[in-house]
Amino acid sequence: MQRSAIANDLASYIGVPQGMVLDSFRKTAASRQEKPMERPKIALRHDERLLLNAILADEDVGKEIVGQLQQSDAVAGFASRRVFQAALSLVSGGRLSFENLHARLEEADQNLLAEAVLEGEPEVTPGAVAAAMESIRRSQERGLRDQIKARIRKRSVAAIGKRHCAWRRSWREAIGRRAAAVDRLRVGEGAA
Repeated sequence: MQRSAIANDLASYIGVPQGMVLDSFRKTAASRQEKPMERPKIALRHDERLLLNAILADEDVGKEIVGQLQQSDAVAGFASRRVFQAALSLVSGGRLSFENLHARLEEADQNLLAEAVLEGEPEVTPGAVAAAMESIRRSQERGLRDQIKARIRKRSVAAIGKRHCAWRRSWREAIGRRAAAVDRLRVGEGAA
């Protein structure tokens, strides 16, 4: 009923038939599809979530955290690395705030930031921030250690493969020498 009254008022104001305005309303309502906010497919680590909240809670603390993360290169392994990279660019060239950070991100990262900030905000204390930074440092060390172990393992497998090939080659040579000796003996027996 209200739609009809609004359509009638609008039609008389712009000078078109009421049916045209109602058709336009129906088409607009049918084509309008509200886009629901989708949850990111990636779950953030607790320390990432805490640091995101910390950098947005206090601009000075945020600058310090972003600076430490930039020096450690730990951000490269984060699911939220693009959010932290945008925060770094804001620290160096603008004001770090939720609105400014949100505006610099693509939609998926905007959703990730919104989830981190709005969903069960962790308590941001200096002790919690220090613990999160320490956790990230340990994770980074663990990752480096795993990379080194993988390289060592790869080289060890290659070395074992080379030794195995050399052993097989010497074994075949030994069998070849034995076979030649046996053939010489057979030839010698046949002549006698």
